[in-house]
Amino acid sequence: MALVFVSWILGLVISYGFLTLVAKSVFEPMGQILSIFSNVSFDIQSGEFVSLLGPSGSGKSSLLYIVSLLKTPTAGEIYLDDVLISRAKNKNEIRYENFGFVFQHHFLIPHLTVLENVCTASYEKNVEKQAKDLLERLGLKDLMNQKPYKLSGGERQRVAIARAVVKKPRILFADEPTASLDHHTAQEIMKIFSELQENTTVVCATHDYGILPKTARILRIKNGKVVEDDRTGENE
Repeated sequence: MALVFVSWILGLVISYGFLTLVAKSVFEPMGQILSIFSNVSFDIQSGEFVSLLGPSGSGKSSLLYIVSLLKTPTAGEIYLDDVLISRAKNKNEIRYENFGFVFQHHFLIPHLTVLENVCTASYEKNVEKQAKDLLERLGLKDLMNQKPYKLSGGERQRVAIARAVVKKPRILFADEPTASLDHHTAQEIMKIFSELQENTTVVCATHDYGILPKTARILRIKNGKVVEDDRTGENE
C-alpha cells in the first residue's frame, strides 16, 4: 500500500463517472501516469454489509478511503442519499455526522484510558454503559482503565472497533478490522457488525476469507477493478 499512499501525496487525478483513478507514481519518471482504478462504478444500499475483497495492493483500502471522503477526488462524484458529497465543503461535518471508521492504524488517544477512548466517539448520556458492555464483549473488561501503550496490537484494534461501533454511525467503514485478531475474536467482531445492520451500513476492506460468510455482498477487487459483485452472501 506504500505506492498508493505516496501517490496521494504527489498528486492524484480521479475521474469518476466510471470511477477511474490515475496518479503520479514515485516508481516512474515524474509526470508519468499510473492507473490505479478503471471502470469502477457501484452503489451500496442502506443496511448492506459489503466486503471489498482483494489481496494487498489491489486498491481496496484506497477505494474505501475515497468513498468515505478521506481521500478527495479531483473529478467525479460520490452521492449519499442522492446528495452530491464528493465536492462538499463540509466534508468533516459529513464524516462526523454519518460515518464511523476502523483504521489499520488505531489512532487511540495515548493519554486517555481504554474506556475514555471509546467514550470520545459519542455524546449520548449512556455512552459509558454502552462502552463498557462492548469492551466486555470484546474481552477487554480488565483493561478498561489501562492506557493504550500497555496494550497489544490486537487489544488496541479491539478498542478502536469498540470506539467506532459505540458511535452507531449510519455507515461504518472498516479497513482490515480482523487483522491481528484470533479467529474467535474476529468472528465476534463480525457478529457485532452484523447486529448493527438495522441502522448501520457496513463497508469492510479485507483479504480475510474467513469473515466472508458474515457479509451479504462481496465486491472482489483485482488490479484496480471490481471483477465480481457477489450478492449471494448471507448474514448470520
